[in-house]
Amino acid sequence: MSLSKPLLGKSDTTKINFSWTHRYSGKTFTRKELEKRILQAGARISEQVDAATGQSRQHIELQALANANHTEVFYQRRLLRVSPTAHIYTSTGTSARNIIAHSPIFIINQTPVIGTFNDYPNRTCNSYIRKLMPVIERLHIYCELP
Repeated sequence: MSLSKPLLGKSDTTKINFSWTHRYSGKTFTRKELEKRILQAGARISEQVDAATGQSRQHIELQALANANHTEVFYQRRLLRVSPTAHIYTSTGTSARNIIAHSPIFIINQTPVIGTFNDYPNRTCNSYIRKLMPVIERLHIYCELP
């Protein structure tokens, strides 16, 4: 069992608010790099997957990549888990220090304003700035709209 380290707030902390954060893992690929990844994955088909099914899936993914012929840049974008975040404000600056709030936060000998932590609001839409078109959903591969 591992224990989290407690976070000690700075002496000039004035306010602490809590919210939820949505983080993504992302990479950028060229068409050739993705073709190589798909072919390498096909070579490592496990015994649990029928070889014919694996080859047909590989063929479908290569075809989907070929159909996205309007671009050479592809993005792998996977949603990571939703995490609680603490926004710690100090008297010295106007911007907050944002930290993942999975550990306790100790504020000693102070009287900061502490905000409430609401339930997760079940996000209904993706607020990602660029709208992306799915190319290979199993691998979370997207490209920009033509």
